Amino acid sequence: MTKRSKEKEVKKKKVREPLSNRDKSMIIVTIVLVIILIAKSLFFDEVRNLTEDEAIFKEFVRYSVEQEYDGALEASGIIQYRIFDIYMVNPDETSLLRYEDPDTGMMVEKTMDGRYNARVRKVFLWVLPIKEFSVTSKIAE
Repeated sequence: MTKRSKEKEVKKKKVREPLSNRDKSMIIVTIVLVIILIAKSLFFDEVRNLTEDEAIFKEFVRYSVEQEYDGALEASGIIQYRIFDIYMVNPDETSLLRYEDPDTGMMVEKTMDGRYNARVRKVFLWVLPIKEFSVTSKIAE
């Protein structure tokens, strides 16, 4: 036997060592964290229990995001946008909203008391957050 063939035999006979306790625990922790991320993304991300004005503003934000981000990944549903927070920035200002009514499909223009801000999260494959950004209503003149 040549020296090279002996080296090949030694490489073939190498057996993978069993996982240590630390390796096993890290795998378990990773699996648990992935399950928590999935549950959070599917059940807790979307904003709920909105007032009437906040619900109107949510429809405005949904329409605005659909108009701004309309690529192939968004159309296929691989990337989605979720509104996870709506709050009033300034109650003394008046907001002007222009959006498409989801029930009728008609363009709607509304003014609301108070200026609102919404935080939107870009999500990949329904669970992995990629990006966060804000949408603010325009001030009525």
